[in-house]
Amino acid sequence: MNIRTFHRETIRGLIRNTVNRTHLDFERRGLLVIGTVIDWTNLRTLHQEINNLFASRIRSNREQTTINNLIIEIRQRIGHLIPLIVNQNNYEDSIAKGIRVYSRYIKENQITQTNFNNGQGFYQSLEEQFKWGILEGFQIGFIVNTRVGRYQEYEQHIAELTNQHFQNQGANPILINNLTRITAQNLCWCLFNYRPNFSLYRAVLREYIETYYIALHVELQLQNNQFTIIGFEQILEPYIAQQCTYLHFTIENNASRLLGAAIRFYNHKRRQNNNNIGMDAQQFQDALDAVLGQNGLDIARLANQLQNAIPQPAGPRELSIIKLSDFTGKPGEDPHEWTDLFEQAAAANQWQGHDRLIAICMGYLKGAALDWARASVANGAANRITTWSGNANTSMKERLIEKFAPEVIKNQWYQELMTLRQRPDERVDDFTLKFQRLLRKVNTNNLIPDALQVKMYLYGLNPLLTPMVVTENPITLAAAIKRARLIETGYNYVSAPTTTSVKNAKVDELTKRIEQLSLNYANLASALTMQTASQHFRRENQNTRDNKDR
Repeated sequence: MNIRTFHRETIRGLIRNTVNRTHLDFERRGLLVIGTVIDWTNLRTLHQEINNLFASRIRSNREQTTINNLIIEIRQRIGHLIPLIVNQNNYEDSIAKGIRVYSRYIKENQITQTNFNNGQGFYQSLEEQFKWGILEGFQIGFIVNTRVGRYQEYEQHIAELTNQHFQNQGANPILINNLTRITAQNLCWCLFNYRPNFSLYRAVLREYIETYYIALHVELQLQNNQFTIIGFEQILEPYIAQQCTYLHFTIENNASRLLGAAIRFYNHKRRQNNNNIGMDAQQFQDALDAVLGQNGLDIARLANQLQNAIPQPAGPRELSIIKLSDFTGKPGEDPHEWTDLFEQAAAANQWQGHDRLIAICMGYLKGAALDWARASVANGAANRITTWSGNANTSMKERLIEKFAPEVIKNQWYQELMTLRQRPDERVDDFTLKFQRLLRKVNTNNLIPDALQVKMYLYGLNPLLTPMVVTENPITLAAAIKRARLIETGYNYVSAPTTTSVKNAKVDELTKRIEQLSLNYANLASALTMQTASQHFRRENQNTRDNKDR
């Protein structure tokens, strides 16, 4: 990558990263409707201005004009963000300053490539801004002392919010690794150094917050859990906004305390460096061996020992992704549907083994159902339940259905099956689903032969479809269902246009009648008007003749 290409990619990365992080910050804080995006297409003009900036002489009028053109280009793309920015001029001046110092740094040092952010694209952090000169007015050694009270307050409160959310998600906060903790410390450090008078600081703070979200997401994936980012951001974002507002009004009062913490840290680092000046390589090696042991630096060996020391689970880890309602055995509950839902939950949650399935099932039983289950699995019980399914006498599933679906309820289901009819506006698939569910409940021992199943299905089917299904003489229920679906599809093709044409013909006929009535009414009104005028004219003539005779 040559210097010009690197210059273009870096300046474009600075602009896009700053604007995108500002957009995301407004979304996270609830100031912007989620779903709006910034248009980063048609970048020809933007690239042209960046290339003009590269060709401009440092500290020249052309350089300033080009930067102003870039700000105008940015302003056109963030029109929906401008009303939300407290100080637009300060924000644009900060971006212009960032563009200027990055461009000058690259051109003055003839940089063609860099390893910041490990080649993953432009990343905007406090360290990078110190390195590239945006924060030249601040001290790069301004690293927080962990003994400062406000930093400890941030770290403790964010840890409490995180642990509470982990527990709500069913995860273990104790297993959080050091990398995630370091990410949280970096976030607290950035919040501790908050500068409200520096507009780009919100974009930098957003980098640290999003990095913490990603670290938590990875952490919970390692624990085989699902991280609900929306739930956690609704807790963390108000706290961050509250602290930023507080620091905005009290930053001057905290300045002396923060500066004192920075000076103490600087002196501490300098003393440490002075103490290590006289130590050569062998002395350093001896010191490490004394602290860590003879093989303390063999990281690979230690990692293998640690991995071998961790007990491995015997099988897949049980989950609780799918929740299940309780079963009490009341008349309104269907044991068939409940056992089906239980088996679906068992497959999704990785519940395995007959003993484990029976134990979990009993955890969802309540009332009379639980009393019956306890008696059925007890030692010495007749036909004691020992498996989940597969045996009509000793399986929990079959015995549960038999117990809580007696003959009285089966007779009700059989009556519903015999009186089930397809409605005129009901699809074949919907009717078939109802029929199959009822059939499975009453046909537990396969007592209803295939021929009778077909007749029961055809008896409830739409009378318009039944004759055409019978012509194929289906032997099985599956064949009858397939034929009914096929006929319904063809019937829709034939009937839809005919119905439409009939309706259109009726509408046309009615329109013609209304037009004829309107015409007749107009003729009648005209005739009445002429008759009235004629009568009035004759009366006027008669009155005139009478006056003359007098």
